[in-house]
Amino acid sequence: MACNIAPGYCVVERAGSLDYQARELFRDSRSPSASLFMKLNADTQWLKPGQILIVADPYTPAQLTLQMLNTLRQAKQKTNAAFIGVNAEEAGFMRKHYGAIAALTSVGDKVFSTAGDAGEKYFNTIEQTLKKIEASYQNQFRTQGSLISQQFFIERNQLLNQLKDLVNKPLLKITFPPYGEIPGV
Repeated sequence: MACNIAPGYCVVERAGSLDYQARELFRDSRSPSASLFMKLNADTQWLKPGQILIVADPYTPAQLTLQMLNTLRQAKQKTNAAFIGVNAEEAGFMRKHYGAIAALTSVGDKVFSTAGDAGEKYFNTIEQTLKKIEASYQNQFRTQGSLISQQFFIERNQLLNQLKDLVNKPLLKITFPPYGEIPGV
């Protein structure tokens, strides 16, 4: 039975093999949908959190999905290329904190304008660390043509640890007195 469902993508939640990802997505790993999923993503056997996989309906005629599948393949290649040199733990951290990172890098001051001076410094520090990470990747790739140098790994790990410490650090340390000790209560 022919359908007209456009292909799409899913974001990997947990590290694992392509077979593991298929079992997570499909009830029957031998179904036509799961088989097409395995075929479309055969170029990626091991995945980290945040990488993308293509999902398509096997009953949608190929002429309706060919252009979209090509676009999705390009997006998948670009996205997954960004994970070269990133281990599963780092990828999981970035996926878990994606919302905060995206907010900081795209709308920074607008979103957090009410956080006050302390908040502004805090978020500026996070934003600067993210920019340093990005610059590190760009510089390494421009100068070496790859992301495999030992110096790059050391610098990247230091910056990611800084980012992790910042994100896990509370913005304000407010301690409230016990209920009975609050004046007027």
